[in-house]
Amino acid sequence: HLESLMCPLMGNYCQKALLLKNDDDSNNNANTTTLLYAFSVVYAITKVCGRKKMKKYFPNAIVLIEPLLSHLVWLNTTNTNNQQSQQELQQSQLLLPPIWESIYVSWIWLELLSLTPFHHQVVFARARKEETLPSLIINLAKQHLSSAGPMRETAATALASWLIRSDCEELVVTGFLPWCHEQLLLTTTSSSSSSSS
Repeated sequence: HLESLMCPLMGNYCQKALLLKNDDDSNNNANTTTLLYAFSVVYAITKVCGRKKMKKYFPNAIVLIEPLLSHLVWLNTTNTNNQQSQQELQQSQLLLPPIWESIYVSWIWLELLSLTPFHHQVVFARARKEETLPSLIINLAKQHLSSAGPMRETAATALASWLIRSDCEELVVTGFLPWCHEQLLLTTTSSSSSSSS
């Protein structure tokens, strides 16, 4: 029963809406709303069945990486400025699902896509040429690693899966470890200040 539910949901709704959102700016709100509802359903099923069991139903085509990342960038921006963005998206007073559910599912999907064999420079052609695929993933993950909640768990798991790839090793040293060291120093300083006071 799970396969008969998830395959059409991920293929006919999530994958198509994701690609259409990336290609068709004129119908962006409709595709975005479709993704928010579909990801909310996927989140609910995932909480019952578990992430590991659910991942096998996620499409793993390389072409999905860039639109999924673009969607995750939008989700993070929307989650940061939730009230204004929610108002822009509402149509006919439609109540939208929580943004964080879509972020949670997006990280699960990104973790699966990291297992697909390819070099990130082959598929990544964003307008922001100064930012590579791994660096964008690291920067997106940083926004969730510092805060408690379910998004931190999926972001950490997905990021770990990307950072162990051979084509991302350099970014571990130059982009991620310095940030980790900085966060540890901040935590240590904060703990010391609390103890002294």
